[in-house]
Amino acid sequence: MTALATTPTNILFVDDEPFILRSLQRLFSSLYNVFTASSGLEAIDIVSKNQIHVVVCDQRMPEMIGVEALAVIKEISPATMRILLTGYSDMSALVDSINDGEIFRYILKPWNNKELKEIVGYAADIARESLVEGTHFVAERAADPNSGRSDLPSTALVNAIESAVDLLVVDDDKATFELISKAYDSPGRVHYANTIDKAFTLLEDNPAIGILITDVKANREPVAEMVAALKYHYPYIVTIALTSLGDSELLRQLINQCQIFRFMIKPPSRPVLMGSIQKALDKHNTLKSKASEAKRYQVDVSGLDTEGAMFKRMGGLGARLKAKVRALFGWLVR
Repeated sequence: MTALATTPTNILFVDDEPFILRSLQRLFSSLYNVFTASSGLEAIDIVSKNQIHVVVCDQRMPEMIGVEALAVIKEISPATMRILLTGYSDMSALVDSINDGEIFRYILKPWNNKELKEIVGYAADIARESLVEGTHFVAERAADPNSGRSDLPSTALVNAIESAVDLLVVDDDKATFELISKAYDSPGRVHYANTIDKAFTLLEDNPAIGILITDVKANREPVAEMVAALKYHYPYIVTIALTSLGDSELLRQLINQCQIFRFMIKPPSRPVLMGSIQKALDKHNTLKSKASEAKRYQVDVSGLDTEGAMFKRMGGLGARLKAKVRALFGWLVR
């Protein structure tokens, strides 16, 4: 019998409102082993002592807010899938949930029971597959920090992967591109496009592009739709989004439908931007070398026109990119 079949699925709900916890427990107790916590600190304690597959955490709680708790949980149990559940479209919380918590989904209260079950179920499947592939929950990592890890490639492997990674900057203002071009000292090239058409051409011609740095409103084009379609068909791409706008609904879309890796307000400072690019490179390498990790960043396509021109165009591109990357590094991409 496989580990997937024998491992119980543990879900942790975190909220300071007792009636919310009771409601969630009733909804999920017949499906999973349900843990509950009324604070971020209690949640961290539970995760440190148990193999938790999915955490669904409220944002506005006393002592420790949700994104702070999820950021700690990410560090102590990287295989745990993280979902933020909140009644507020808080811009600061949205930004922090991306940059610190790297959450899987951002869900607004009041939730839809069917949709929440689907999201938690999908997150649980990914977490259980991560367990089989060797991504560690906290209890396992504490016992042996390196045993069975497939995310510790050799120096030669790391060098081979990194040598293939290019960056693509999509922005109608060249300032960000110029900043990165001067500061980027890793192997690979920095490309620039000021329209979606130019970005598409560069992606087609340069399969080594692994990092996309884009203004979400470049030339008022549907950049978010482009990123969602590209990420859906080519999950190895890692996106850093830039904007000068404070649009919380757009940012929620970027989390759920685009799975962006980092979000920054323009103009970004050079140290923060370059630090984010380095982390994005590390994430891209992991996504290429580990199948279950790519699934952790799958986009939510509900509400998107998956039969429209953008998705079809990116679908063809995604297939060609995968083929080209496999031809170069077939032993990396699954």
